[in-house]
This record gives sequence, C-alpha cells and structure tokens, in this order.
Amino acid sequence: MTTCGDCHDFESEFRRLDALPVVDAIKIDIVHGDCRAICTMWCKGEHSKKAEKQPQVICNKSTCTTPEAAMRKLRANIVDDHASCVEAAQAARLAAGGPASRPPPNALLELMAGQKATRVAAQAEMALKAVESELVATIAEATRKLSALRAAAVDADRLLPTAKRRRKHSPQRPWHDATAGWDEQKWLDFEDGEQTRRAVEVCDGPNDIAAPQRGPMGFLHHWRRGLLGAVRSWARGSKKHVINMIMALIGAEHGFGIETVRVEFKA
Repeated sequence: MTTCGDCHDFESEFRRLDALPVVDAIKIDIVHGDCRAICTMWCKGEHSKKAEKQPQVICNKSTCTTPEAAMRKLRANIVDDHASCVEAAQAARLAAGGPASRPPPNALLELMAGQKATRVAAQAEMALKAVESELVATIAEATRKLSALRAAAVDADRLLPTAKRRRKHSPQRPWHDATAGWDEQKWLDFEDGEQTRRAVEVCDGPNDIAAPQRGPMGFLHHWRRGLLGAVRSWARGSKKHVINMIMALIGAEHGFGIETVRVEFKA
C-alpha cells in the first residue's frame, strides 16, 4: 500500500469515520464533478423516512477541498446528529453480523493519488505562469532601457562631430575682428573657399586677371591668408629658412617657372 502523506491522511480519516458505531458503510463518489463522502447508517431503522437520507458531505472548491476534509466534516456531523443511536446501531450490527471495521478500497487510494497529481500539476502550472509573466515583464523593461540607451548613443554620435567642428572653427576668442560672430557654417564656407583657391594651378593666364589686393587685408598682411604670416609660421624665426623657402617657391619645380640657384646659408 502506498505511503504518501495524502493517502495516509485519507486512510486515517476513513478509519475514524468507519470506527463510529452507527456507520454501516462509507462511499466516496463523484457527483456533478465534485467528490462526495457518503455513509449508510446502522441506525436508519430508528429514524423516520424523512430522516433516512444518508449523511453526506460534498468536497468542492467552496467547502471542503479534499476527500479527507469531507470525511472529517461528515464524522463531526454524524457525532452531533446520531449520538443517541449508539445502542440501536450496535444491535443492528450484531444482528446483521457486520464487520467491526473495513479497510478503504484500493480504488479510493488510486483516486486520491490521481487527485494529488492533479493538484500538484495545477500548482506547478500556476507557478510557471507567474514566472513566465515576471520574465516577460523583465525582458520588456530591459528592452525599453536598451532602446533608450541606443537612442542616446545615436544622439551623442550625431552631436559629437558638430561639437568638434565648433571647437575647431569657432573659438571662444576670435582670431581677428573680421571673424567676430562667425558661426560654424561661416567657418566651413571660408575654409572651403581657401582650399579651392589653393588648388588652382599657376600658368600663363590672361593679363586681365586682377592683381592681388594689398593693405591690411591683402596678400601680405591678411590675418589668415597673408604671405608674411605663412612665412613666419614655417620659418620659426630663422632668416635662413625664409630665404630657402622663397628660393624653393619661385623655382620651376613647383610650377612658377623661375629658374634660380638654390642659396644655402651656413651657420
């Protein structure tokens, strides 16, 4: 015989109910989907036909949740309702040669085992649904945070080049009064024009080309394009470097078409 806890409780409750001297037989059956514990009584001859209805307790979700609980409640009801029927029940039992006690049939134990398995499966399913629900919520929250981080990264990537250009072309203190108030686009346009002019090849062009501008904003003194500033930048304070750069500049090697002898100054 099985020794599971539910089956042991079932057998104990069955024997306690069967041990009542007024109880003849115990039956557990299914009525409209619910389990029912029902007893026939030795003392039924002592009651009117109206009271001959067999004592029973239905086991369902709203009252007793297990057959053990149904038998326990049925036993309490019989003790309350048939306390005065003990002598009559004993006499009827002796006359009929009824057994003092009967073991619960194996079919009932199998029923209990099946009900136990059903309850365990239902509990496991509920626990699984709860875990799945929590996992889905966690994944949704993680996905939301990941999307937010990706959006922030895209915004940062979009803004970073602009910030770099602004630092490069729009210093806090203008290099010249002419650049005061220049925005990023103004600096970009200026540099584009300068690079375009630098790419023009020197050749024997038409004589009607305007001569380079002179003065503070002319070819010598311009704050950005002036030759004096460019020569100073490369010479690093050395007159020798200035002469060498000028001689290299006017040589045929760089397209200006003036042949000369390279002058080297010894220190």
